[in-house]
Parts: sequence; structure tokens; C-alpha cells
Amino acid sequence: MNSTSAVQPSSLALHVTYTCPLTCKHCCFKSSPSNKDRLDYDLLAQTIEALDASKYRLVAFTGGEPMLLGSKLVDLVSLASRRGFKTRVVSSVHFAVRDNIASSRLTALKKAGLDELSISWDDYHEEFVSFENVRRAVRIGLELGIGVAISATEDQGSKWNSARIRSELGPLADALLTVCDSPLNKTGRAEIDLQDKQKLATSHLGPCPYVLTGPTLSAKGKLLACCGVVPEIPSLVIDPHFEPSHLDGAMEKAQKSVLLNWLYVHGPFHLMKTIAAENGLPEPSSLDVGGNCEACQNVLTDPTYTRFLPDTLSAHADSVAGSLHALDALGLLQDGRPIQFMPA
Repeated sequence: MNSTSAVQPSSLALHVTYTCPLTCKHCCFKSSPSNKDRLDYDLLAQTIEALDASKYRLVAFTGGEPMLLGSKLVDLVSLASRRGFKTRVVSSVHFAVRDNIASSRLTALKKAGLDELSISWDDYHEEFVSFENVRRAVRIGLELGIGVAISATEDQGSKWNSARIRSELGPLADALLTVCDSPLNKTGRAEIDLQDKQKLATSHLGPCPYVLTGPTLSAKGKLLACCGVVPEIPSLVIDPHFEPSHLDGAMEKAQKSVLLNWLYVHGPFHLMKTIAAENGLPEPSSLDVGGNCEACQNVLTDPTYTRFLPDTLSAHADSVAGSLHALDALGLLQDGRPIQFMPA
């Protein structure tokens, strides 16, 4: 794609491990106690050292359950903080079973420079973690001066949503950074275990704010173009054998991808609709797609669409480049969206 305008990365998510004490049915990474995918500490540290501080503003540690790294997570947060990056840990707060334990773990992270704790809580997590853990982690986190957010993944029949979470937390909710309602995307374990669940009526289908702006290093050592909810799709893998010294070159190559720029400018559902309209296929219904990540999985893996994908991308390359130029001219190409809370 020939374009002088480029979407720049502003955050990097590190999937430090896919090991998790929980086995949530909706987990896109199929995390569990038996999943041993894990990034080497030295690779993580070298990656943080390699980040261009003039581009990247946020380093997020997620998984799986990053708190399983113990003191090594504290060291990584400290390294990222010393380099001037905003830091975030995404956790189920399974560890917050008592005040003294929660305080000890969160105090160590705060002293290391942790800025934000993003808590994953919803019907699927409730099977394994008590809401009292959430309440405790919120209270202690706020007392320590950590910014706290909660992300809830929901289907149409979910009992937990942002309104109920705020109600249960009472006055504590007023001090939260945000409580996000995230639609269930049937990817990963959810594709099988939750295939009968109905999607939220408010599921978002549109431009993806995370592709190119928020790349991810997966626990399998792959550099992904986005937040990684569909981590095994080859066309979303920027570098399958990541090395820290490859980061800038890999991102520069990714910035020229018609596919990735289309996803950023128009979104995956738009790509589905374009392929269908131009090739005599039935028009896809938004009612059948749970969200952007599910649409991305569909358009990049379903032969109904993939057989037409190369020709469609080639035919629209100039149009996508023009859209980038237009956004750039309006000052909207880098609008800060990916610094907001990523899906848990």
C-alpha cells in the first residue's frame, strides 16, 4: 500500500503467560491451570528496553493471569515505569482473598510504579472468583493511589453488567477510572462452550481502535497486530518468531498492510460486507456477529470470505490509503483511542 500516512503504535500489551487459576468459558486465549504458554523474563525485559519511548506510552501486563509471576511482575512493572511508560496490570484478582494478601501484592506493585489495575469480572469469572475479591482489590487499590478499572464481558443473559457492578460497589464506584461493558465475542474457548449464548444488542461493529495502535506480544512469542483476542489467525501475526530487535522493523512492515489499515479505518465487518456485495454473496447480518473480534475471525478464516480477500484488498488499496490521508489531514489518525482500556 502506497501511503505516507501511518498508524503509529502507542501501547504494547504483554501476554506474560496463558497459565491462569481460572478456566473461564469465554476466554479467547483458552487460559487455564494446565496451559503452560509463558514468555521468558529476559525476553520481556529486553522488549520493554527496546520500546521507543517517543511512540509508546503504555505497557500493559496481561494473560492469562500476570499476578502468577510474583516478584518478577513487580520487577517488570518497575522497569517499564523507570523508562517512563504508563503501566497497567490486568487481573481477575483471584489473589485478593484477604486484606493482608491483597494489600501486600498491590503495595509492591504500587511501589514499583503501577499506574492502573484493570479487573476482569463478569458472570464467567464469578464461577471461580468471589465479588468480595473485586470489592477488596478495588478498595485497597484506590487507597494505595492506583487507578482501578473493571471490564465485564457480557452476553444477552448476563447477570453482571456495569450498572450492577457500580451498584454493588456503592461509593467506591465513583472513584473508578471506568467500568466497561464488553460484548461476548465467540472466539477461543467461547466458540465451543458458549455457542448458544445470544450476543448483546449493543455489540460494537466498526473501526478497530487497537489494530496497529496497540500491538501485543502473545505468550507464544508472536507479535500480534492488535489486542490478540483472536491470536492464532496468521494474517494478524506481525512477527511469528519475535525478537526485541525486530520490533520497529516489524511494525513498519505492518503499517503498510492494506488489511491492517482497512481494519483500523473501516473495521472487519465492513470488509465482510464489501466482499459480499462485490461477489454476489448474501449480505452478512450484524445480528449474527458478537463484535469486532468475532467479525475479524469470520472474515479472516471463513472460506466464504477468504477466497475473495486478496482481490478485494488489492482493488481497494488506493481507497484505504486515501482514507488514511484524510484522517491524518483532519488530525484524527492518532486520536488516543488505544490508550483507553483494552479488552480483558
